[in-house]
Amino acid sequence: MSVPISAVPFFAGLSGDDLTEIMLQTRSRKFAAGQQVFKEDDAPDGMYVVLSGAFRVYLLGRGAGVLKKVLVSLKPGAHVGEFGLIDGQPRSASVECEIDGEMLFLPAPSFVKVVSLRPSVAKIVTENLCRTVTNQKGMVYKNEELRQRIRAAQIPPTVDNMKALCKMLRLNNYTIARS
Repeated sequence: MSVPISAVPFFAGLSGDDLTEIMLQTRSRKFAAGQQVFKEDDAPDGMYVVLSGAFRVYLLGRGAGVLKKVLVSLKPGAHVGEFGLIDGQPRSASVECEIDGEMLFLPAPSFVKVVSLRPSVAKIVTENLCRTVTNQKGMVYKNEELRQRIRAAQIPPTVDNMKALCKMLRLNNYTIARS
Protein backbone atom coordinates (compact mmCIF):
# COMPACT_ATOMS: atom_id res chain seq x y z
CA MET A 1 0.00 0.00 0.00
CA SER A 2 1.44 3.37 -0.99
CA VAL A 3 -0.30 5.22 1.85
CA PRO A 4 -0.24 3.77 5.36
CA ILE A 5 -3.71 3.13 6.79
CA SER A 6 -2.74 5.26 9.79
CA ALA A 7 -2.60 8.27 7.41
CA VAL A 8 -6.24 7.82 6.36
CA PRO A 9 -8.23 10.53 8.22
CA PHE A 10 -11.07 8.15 9.11
CA PHE A 11 -8.58 5.93 11.00
CA ALA A 12 -6.36 8.70 12.42
CA GLY A 13 -5.38 8.08 16.03
CA LEU A 14 -6.08 4.34 16.12
CA SER A 15 -3.54 2.13 17.84
CA GLY A 16 -1.37 -0.29 15.89
CA ASP A 17 -3.41 -3.22 17.23
CA ASP A 18 -6.67 -1.58 16.13
CA LEU A 19 -5.26 -0.82 12.68
CA THR A 20 -4.01 -4.40 12.36
CA GLU A 21 -7.47 -5.72 13.22
CA ILE A 22 -9.03 -3.46 10.58
CA MET A 23 -6.46 -4.50 7.97
CA LEU A 24 -7.29 -8.16 8.65
CA GLN A 25 -10.88 -7.37 7.61
CA THR A 26 -9.99 -5.62 4.33
CA ARG A 27 -9.24 -6.72 0.80
CA SER A 28 -8.01 -4.86 -2.22
CA ARG A 29 -9.96 -4.29 -5.43
CA LYS A 30 -8.54 -3.17 -8.77
CA PHE A 31 -10.44 -0.86 -11.10
CA ALA A 32 -9.93 0.15 -14.72
CA ALA A 33 -10.47 3.71 -15.94
CA GLY A 34 -14.19 4.28 -16.47
CA GLN A 35 -15.22 1.40 -14.20
CA GLN A 36 -17.94 2.15 -11.65
CA VAL A 37 -17.14 1.55 -7.97
CA PHE A 38 -20.72 2.26 -6.90
CA LYS A 39 -23.68 4.40 -7.95
CA GLU A 40 -25.80 6.98 -6.18
CA ASP A 41 -28.66 5.25 -4.30
CA ASP A 42 -26.89 1.84 -4.26
CA ALA A 43 -27.07 -0.05 -0.98
CA PRO A 44 -23.86 0.51 0.99
CA ASP A 45 -21.47 -2.41 1.18
CA GLY A 46 -18.49 -0.81 2.89
CA MET A 47 -15.81 1.83 2.78
CA TYR A 48 -13.07 2.29 0.19
CA VAL A 49 -9.58 3.79 0.53
CA VAL A 50 -7.68 4.80 -2.61
CA LEU A 51 -4.34 3.00 -2.81
CA SER A 52 -3.38 4.03 -6.34
CA GLY A 53 -4.85 5.72 -9.39
CA ALA A 54 -7.58 8.35 -9.25
CA PHE A 55 -11.33 8.15 -8.69
CA ARG A 56 -14.07 10.76 -9.10
CA VAL A 57 -17.09 11.29 -6.87
CA TYR A 58 -20.05 12.71 -8.77
CA LEU A 59 -23.79 13.28 -8.85
CA LEU A 60 -25.92 12.65 -11.89
CA GLY A 61 -26.98 15.92 -13.50
CA ARG A 62 -30.44 17.21 -12.68
CA GLY A 63 -30.60 19.90 -15.37
CA ALA A 64 -30.83 19.76 -19.14
CA GLY A 65 -27.50 18.93 -20.76
CA VAL A 66 -25.68 18.22 -17.48
CA LEU A 67 -24.65 14.59 -17.32
CA LYS A 68 -22.46 14.60 -14.21
CA LYS A 69 -21.57 17.07 -11.49
CA VAL A 70 -18.10 16.08 -10.27
CA LEU A 71 -17.75 16.80 -6.56
CA VAL A 72 -14.17 15.72 -5.95
CA SER A 73 -11.31 13.70 -7.37
CA LEU A 74 -9.88 11.13 -4.97
CA LYS A 75 -6.13 10.46 -4.86
CA PRO A 76 -4.17 7.85 -2.83
CA GLY A 77 -5.05 8.06 0.87
CA ALA A 78 -8.55 9.44 0.30
CA HIS A 79 -11.55 7.46 1.51
CA VAL A 80 -15.17 7.22 0.46
CA GLY A 81 -18.23 5.35 1.70
CA GLU A 82 -17.67 5.85 5.41
CA PHE A 83 -21.20 7.14 6.05
CA GLY A 84 -22.83 4.03 4.60
CA LEU A 85 -20.37 1.95 6.59
CA ILE A 86 -21.90 3.37 9.76
CA ASP A 87 -25.49 4.33 8.99
CA GLY A 88 -26.47 1.80 6.33
CA GLN A 89 -28.12 4.50 4.20
CA PRO A 90 -27.96 4.35 0.39
CA ARG A 91 -25.00 5.89 -1.40
CA SER A 92 -25.35 9.66 -1.68
CA ALA A 93 -23.10 9.94 -4.75
CA SER A 94 -21.48 7.81 -7.45
CA VAL A 95 -17.81 6.88 -7.69
CA GLU A 96 -15.92 5.80 -10.79
CA CYS A 97 -12.30 5.18 -11.64
CA GLU A 98 -10.59 8.00 -13.57
CA ILE A 99 -7.11 6.45 -13.84
CA ASP A 100 -6.53 2.69 -13.40
CA GLY A 101 -6.16 2.11 -9.70
CA GLU A 102 -6.63 0.03 -6.64
CA MET A 103 -8.76 0.53 -3.56
CA LEU A 104 -8.73 -1.06 -0.14
CA PHE A 105 -12.24 -2.26 0.75
CA LEU A 106 -13.57 -2.61 4.31
CA PRO A 107 -16.93 -4.45 4.29
CA ALA A 108 -19.61 -2.93 6.52
CA PRO A 109 -20.26 -6.14 8.52
CA SER A 110 -16.54 -6.37 9.30
CA PHE A 111 -16.48 -2.77 10.53
CA VAL A 112 -19.46 -3.44 12.82
CA LYS A 113 -17.60 -6.49 14.17
CA VAL A 114 -14.42 -4.47 14.86
CA VAL A 115 -16.36 -1.65 16.55
CA SER A 116 -18.24 -4.10 18.79
CA LEU A 117 -15.06 -5.95 19.81
CA ARG A 118 -12.84 -2.89 20.18
CA PRO A 119 -14.41 0.07 22.03
CA SER A 120 -11.24 2.09 21.31
CA VAL A 121 -12.12 2.01 17.59
CA ALA A 122 -15.63 3.33 18.30
CA LYS A 123 -14.15 6.13 20.42
CA ILE A 124 -11.61 7.24 17.80
CA VAL A 125 -14.08 6.97 14.90
CA THR A 126 -16.58 9.09 16.85
CA GLU A 127 -13.89 11.68 17.58
CA ASN A 128 -12.87 11.72 13.90
CA LEU A 129 -16.51 12.19 12.86
CA CYS A 130 -16.81 15.07 15.35
CA ARG A 131 -13.72 16.66 13.77
CA THR A 132 -15.22 16.20 10.29
CA VAL A 133 -18.51 17.82 11.39
CA THR A 134 -16.62 20.70 13.01
CA ASN A 135 -14.62 21.34 9.82
CA GLN A 136 -17.70 21.50 7.57
CA LYS A 137 -18.58 24.94 6.25
CA GLY A 138 -22.16 25.99 6.79
CA MET A 139 -22.94 23.22 9.28
CA VAL A 140 -26.23 23.78 11.10
CA TYR A 141 -26.49 22.52 14.67
CA LYS A 142 -29.65 21.78 16.62
CA ASN A 143 -28.42 24.04 19.42
CA GLU A 144 -25.30 25.68 20.82
CA GLU A 145 -24.76 22.98 23.44
CA LEU A 146 -24.57 20.30 20.73
CA ARG A 147 -22.17 22.42 18.69
CA GLN A 148 -19.87 22.78 21.71
CA ARG A 149 -20.03 19.06 22.54
CA ILE A 150 -19.16 18.12 18.96
CA ARG A 151 -16.32 20.67 18.80
CA ALA A 152 -14.91 19.23 22.04
CA ALA A 153 -15.48 15.65 20.76
CA GLN A 154 -17.56 14.95 23.87
CA ILE A 155 -20.04 12.68 22.14
CA PRO A 156 -20.37 9.17 23.62
CA PRO A 157 -18.93 6.60 21.17
CA THR A 158 -22.09 4.67 20.36
CA VAL A 159 -23.24 3.45 16.97
CA ASP A 160 -26.38 5.61 17.30
CA ASN A 161 -24.25 8.72 17.88
CA MET A 162 -22.02 7.82 14.93
CA LYS A 163 -25.19 7.50 12.82
CA ALA A 164 -26.41 10.91 14.01
CA LEU A 165 -23.08 12.52 13.09
CA CYS A 166 -23.23 10.86 9.66
CA LYS A 167 -26.77 12.18 9.20
CA MET A 168 -25.56 15.71 9.93
CA LEU A 169 -22.73 15.31 7.41
CA ARG A 170 -25.00 13.81 4.74
CA LEU A 171 -27.50 16.64 5.08
CA ASN A 172 -24.80 19.30 4.93
CA ASN A 173 -23.08 17.64 1.95
CA TYR A 174 -26.39 17.27 0.13
CA THR A 175 -27.21 20.95 0.66
CA ILE A 176 -23.80 22.03 -0.65
CA ALA A 177 -23.71 19.57 -3.59
CA ARG A 178 -27.18 20.41 -4.85
CA SER A 179 -26.73 24.16 -4.68
